[in-house]
Amino acid sequence: MFSVQENKLKKFELAKKWIAKYTVDNNGIAVESNQPKVIYPEVTGYYIPTLIKFGDKKRALDYGNYLLSIQNPDGSWNAPNSTTPYTFDTGMILKGLAALVENNLDENDKYKNALIKGADYILSMQRDDGSIATADYSQWGLPYGKQVPEANHIYCLEPIRKVAQLTGEQKYEKSIQRALDFYLAKPDLTDFTTLSHFNAYIIEGLIDIGEIERAQRAMDLISLHQRLDGSVSAYSNVDFVCSTGLFQYAICWYKLGEIKKADAAFEYACELQNKSGDWFGSYTKGRDEANYFPQGEIAWAVKYFLDAVYYGQKAKYEEIAHIFLDNIDPNDGRYLIIEENLKDDKYKNILDLGCGKARYTKRLKEKYPDKNFRCVDFSDKVLTYIDLDVEKKQGSILNIPYQDESFDFIYITEALEHAIDINFAIKEIARVLKQDGKVVIIDKDLRAKGALELADFEQWFDSKGLSCLMQKCSLKTKVVENLEYENKKDGLFNAWIGEKV
Repeated sequence: MFSVQENKLKKFELAKKWIAKYTVDNNGIAVESNQPKVIYPEVTGYYIPTLIKFGDKKRALDYGNYLLSIQNPDGSWNAPNSTTPYTFDTGMILKGLAALVENNLDENDKYKNALIKGADYILSMQRDDGSIATADYSQWGLPYGKQVPEANHIYCLEPIRKVAQLTGEQKYEKSIQRALDFYLAKPDLTDFTTLSHFNAYIIEGLIDIGEIERAQRAMDLISLHQRLDGSVSAYSNVDFVCSTGLFQYAICWYKLGEIKKADAAFEYACELQNKSGDWFGSYTKGRDEANYFPQGEIAWAVKYFLDAVYYGQKAKYEEIAHIFLDNIDPNDGRYLIIEENLKDDKYKNILDLGCGKARYTKRLKEKYPDKNFRCVDFSDKVLTYIDLDVEKKQGSILNIPYQDESFDFIYITEALEHAIDINFAIKEIARVLKQDGKVVIIDKDLRAKGALELADFEQWFDSKGLSCLMQKCSLKTKVVENLEYENKKDGLFNAWIGEKV
């Protein structure tokens, strides 16, 4: 019998295994389980930012390199098993290439150059009135006489903005504004008149481009359709649900800070997960027969499940940020073990990873004013609480925004427990740590589990198990157990001290 936390972590692990199984020849993700050898370029593209968020940079690079190899001379990309280019598909691939550039994974500007070509193709498909067309609409038909809404192209605008920022060329921002002027003038833009999956594309696209008020109004409408069990129907007037639409609505609610509604949709969709780790496109709930990939496990369901996990964690973290402590007692055992290990003069460049309000750095900087401290946290919002003369960057333990071997010393206090994928987290820590550098991880002992309520996806650690993971990443590790904290010594906290050899 699994606990709630173990069950959620199991779902995450199953989803990861599905990605590995349906990655075709290390090149891209398959369309769905019934087409296991057919790569879907569009979905491969927008998987890349998700893979990077969860630490799988190698797979992200494999996907990116494959997409470069199949880009058309005009900058576009085609639909699966087709010679027909699609504007939307091109935009989704741009999301992936932009993520590779932003995360310093671009070698010789190859992704940047392909990104610019792709953006220019989308601009070439923009009509005089600002709307964005596609070369072919033959695959856009839906049941009930409906069609995929052209307004889905709003979801392509965010990567074009990134091209504008990379190049400084005004034509991209002008194109975005023309598109928004056209689409925002449509009073029915976000009405729930299409499949939830496509409706959510439009709404998340509005959020990502900064049109928060319009997106909020759209999600307020979706709230009227949400049932008490958290579900939202695939269409406004049917009884079956679309798995990916539910995850996408959850993402939109998380991004808007409406955690209860998001959680309800997320939890409902999670329970539909198949034993393989993926989801069918739709599931019958009542009298209506499901008709969106009802027997096909679609690749994009896993992508949006992972995104919902990420944005859910972020929203809940930011919701409680105001209660985080901003100071640490100099006699606290957690602080003392970092200070003791940091005193060596050879440790000059220091990273507070998962820093929160940087309470450890505040005191350590007073103790060691000549050392260069830097702070990384999951949330830009939380970083605003830090009133210190240090470099601050948004990032995570799974995606540290620094080059290889940047730091002599890293400390991570009560943050690894939230990293979800601990294997990738330790690899990422080792990546940015210099040879002979040291890392101190302070976190909770698995044997004390039950002493506190666990947050979603939180994990506590077995001394030997975490040590083994660290040693596999060339971190010679020792463990100091039962640290004293807040005048208590109850076995809750351990320190794992690793030296890169």
